[in-house]
Amino acid sequence: MPSDDAPPYVAMVVVLQVLALFVVLFYKGYYDPGWRMAAVLLVILALVCMVALRITKGAIIGILLKLGMKREVPNG
Repeated sequence: MPSDDAPPYVAMVVVLQVLALFVVLFYKGYYDPGWRMAAVLLVILALVCMVALRITKGAIIGILLKLGMKREVPNG
């Protein structure tokens, strides 16, 4: 069951909401991570993206199956 481009968009919206908090705090001057903390946050962000992508892909496919929206298989 293909889910096309919906899971990456949903995962990006969810993960970028969390990332936006750090960006706003950094530019306001309330949060100034060193290069080690920035590297750790980058790794954590990558892991969260991978987990969110798997979860959203399963959710999108589940919704599509529940709605009965299946892709037709061409004959031939």
